Amino acid sequence: MKLPILILFLTTAASLAHAQQPREPVISLERTGCLGYCPSYTLTIYEDGMVIYNGRAYVSVKGTHVSKISTAQLESLVNRFLADRFFELEESRGFVVDVPLTITTFVHDGRKKTIKEAGTASPSLRALQDEIDRTTDSVRWVGRRRHKK
Repeated sequence: MKLPILILFLTTAASLAHAQQPREPVISLERTGCLGYCPSYTLTIYEDGMVIYNGRAYVSVKGTHVSKISTAQLESLVNRFLADRFFELEESRGFVVDVPLTITTFVHDGRKKTIKEAGTASPSLRALQDEIDRTTDSVRWVGRRRHKK
């Protein structure tokens, strides 16, 4: 094999290997179903701004769909989590029967925290959850019908 072809091959292989590396999730929000008509879906936001939505039940759009938010939107969302001291928020205690479980995860600087709650979220946590929905424009997939907490 000639040297220029070998260099081209190795460069292409390295590029493909880099492109196939998994992206690191930064924020995720999962809303589970209930005994009624609660939307069940997951939103995962990655460090490059990619958003993966997976709609399961009682949503306008089911299945997996991909979109992207801007770097500024992601930075704003991360800054909001930091300003609201997400890592210091307590895990909710107790659950309300027939209210969907909401699972919020935040990864930053090697730290990861997941909070699971069902109708017992603090106003600060609920605002963060709503901000994830707003930033990702999840209404285009979920629809306007939302379970009231």
